[in-house]
Amino acid sequence: LSSEDEKIKLPTGIMIPVPCDELYSKTVEYILESNAVPYFLDEQCNWDLKINQLEKAIENAKGKCVPRALCVVNPGHPTGQVLTRVTSENIVRFAYKHNLFLLSDEIYQDSIYAEDRKFISMKRVVMEMGEPYNQMELASFYSLSNYIGECGQRGGYAEVINIDPDARIRLRKWASMPPETNTGGQAILATICDPPKLGAESYTRFNLEKKCILNSMKERAELLLKGLNEIPGFQCNRIDGG
Repeated sequence: LSSEDEKIKLPTGIMIPVPCDELYSKTVEYILESNAVPYFLDEQCNWDLKINQLEKAIENAKGKCVPRALCVVNPGHPTGQVLTRVTSENIVRFAYKHNLFLLSDEIYQDSIYAEDRKFISMKRVVMEMGEPYNQMELASFYSLSNYIGECGQRGGYAEVINIDPDARIRLRKWASMPPETNTGGQAILATICDPPKLGAESYTRFNLEKKCILNSMKERAELLLKGLNEIPGFQCNRIDGG
């Protein structure tokens, strides 16, 4: 993602949503030593991602940095929205148009509360759209600590497709460097990547516990939503997930 254009000599820009976890802006600025290019989610439309806001952010970045990547968080955090298929396809077209590396944060994919919403991975969207979109660079992220309430556990992975060969070599070198996640985190991550299958001894219990945890999280989200909206002067959109 580094800027190497000798003619422009501008820093790399990474597009991130607003609002989002503060960790994003700090990572972009202090770890990646790049410029955060904020794009605003539409609160009036339940924090939907509108393409006109992405275009506006690209325009505002001119002369300041060179946008190289677009970060999308689905389900949203802390906004709680879940992207529709139409919105996801529009995002892909925008990223292709501007030659952006797509970074898809999907760590809350199991936590979907709204009956009319369904999580659709960005990789699935990209692949089903066909050429030329299925040739785009894409990294999808998943975290153990946000899997059905496993806060405190540490582990995760990134699936990267269509990446430049040289960049893949660099990525593997970086990933092989210590520190690794602890043994407990590795064991849990292995389990959720290969959960008990139908007929296995632990299949019924595993799915029952997962369902109970997700239902409990949904109930608390609804309770929080109701409580906030009862405070005079407060207005909170419905929580679709996350």
